[in-house]
Amino acid sequence: MLINYKVELSVLRKCLPPPFRPRSYRGYGIAGQTIMLIPSRKLWIPQSTSLLLHRIEAEAIFPGVKISGSYVVKGNYQGRGPNRGFSGMFPLVMQHGRIRWDGLGPDRYAIEAGRNESPWLRIKAHRSTRFPFDSIMPDLETANKFVMEHQAWFAPRYGNTLFEQRRWETSKDQGHPMLVDGLDAPHFARIMGFPDGSYFFDHALIFDQLSYRFTAPIELIAPRIEGFPLD
Repeated sequence: MLINYKVELSVLRKCLPPPFRPRSYRGYGIAGQTIMLIPSRKLWIPQSTSLLLHRIEAEAIFPGVKISGSYVVKGNYQGRGPNRGFSGMFPLVMQHGRIRWDGLGPDRYAIEAGRNESPWLRIKAHRSTRFPFDSIMPDLETANKFVMEHQAWFAPRYGNTLFEQRRWETSKDQGHPMLVDGLDAPHFARIMGFPDGSYFFDHALIFDQLSYRFTAPIELIAPRIEGFPLD
């Protein structure tokens, strides 16, 4: 599930270290939360692994190439086994936490995620056939296209100048619109570094099956500015 907020571009520019810049649509950037339930058929990921990622949709220009993707500010995971999978890829921003996903009936969900006793996200939503009319995206097709242009995940890494990247190749499965009945993300602004009034909920999508694979990582060398990663 993707929970997307529209965010003022001037705010996102301050939250991203170089060489990253926010992807934009109709004068806004997009940031939000990604919730993933990863099946156990992948042997290198612990069984029953769930993820909550706080991310900014960004792009980076390197010599001869522009890469679009998600810059992961912070995340948590829940699963058995060693610290592997996404948490192993991005150890500087990933923490063990709790993620609970409940079905409330046909195509209705309640999700709660956090760390220790601190809730990071509570959402109740149900699948819909109608895309939100007040989204900055004009229709579902445009929202899906924005997602499918995603090529990589980025995150800060230990060291003075390094960022991690994992190339991400997905199937062309389409997301379905979700109507949100209740949303509470009390620490979202603090985690992301957003001032009050600079971000607004825009839309949510759910993917039934999002097939993917990671390709060989590329080491990214870029100057890190003071204050990253965010605490």
